[in-house]
Amino acid sequence: MAKTIDLPDINLTIYDELGSTNSYLIQAAEQDANLPSGTAVQALKQTSGRGRYDRHWLSQQGNLALSIFLKPMLPIDQQSQLAFVTGLAAAETFADSGVDPKKINLKWPNDVLVDKQKICGILIERAAEGLVLGFGANLVFAPEERTSLHMHSDMAISLDDFRELFIKHLIHYYEQWQSNGFPAIHKEWMGYAWHLGEEITIKLRHEHFNAIFKDLDKDGALVVEECSSGQLRKITSGDIFA
Repeated sequence: MAKTIDLPDINLTIYDELGSTNSYLIQAAEQDANLPSGTAVQALKQTSGRGRYDRHWLSQQGNLALSIFLKPMLPIDQQSQLAFVTGLAAAETFADSGVDPKKINLKWPNDVLVDKQKICGILIERAAEGLVLGFGANLVFAPEERTSLHMHSDMAISLDDFRELFIKHLIHYYEQWQSNGFPAIHKEWMGYAWHLGEEITIKLRHEHFNAIFKDLDKDGALVVEECSSGQLRKITSGDIFA
């Protein structure tokens, strides 16, 4: 069974169950060169969700599993910034849903934390002539060492309410990004930045080191100061830890 809902700029179809909402939309985009930007799918139950590096993402019924096909007008080398747009929209959505904003952090490049625990996942993947934005949020259930909305909010926020709040914020920040590039969202993203000005551990493919998190550059790269040398470095891919 599937239900289609028209929202501003988004055409959403809700399925009872899918393996992966991202995989579903990637296949749809590859099969239909005219797939409209804003095509979206939601699974009430997702059985094979995944995150960065194909890490498994568990999505139980009651949580949000959503993917949206988009065609950003910015150059290809800037389109990965959609992860920052999505993270900022998610942070604002959790704040509007009753979570204390002081407990919300955005962890570079694409994690959203509440009270130091991951509450949602973001996965951006290329699909034909566009991108698929995958967004999974723990609203009711959370695996061990993760957290959920219901653990941090007393507000009665339904799955539908949360999804529509998220889409509203996403459209707002997406339009800002499309019109003015990454600088349009940089300041607000940094307001939620995890461990800004503090020492973190950076793990790259062939090295790891400690550094002070200084900023994000104009393209979204992590700007850090190596603790051992004082040298400034820009990191475009990797993982960071406290």
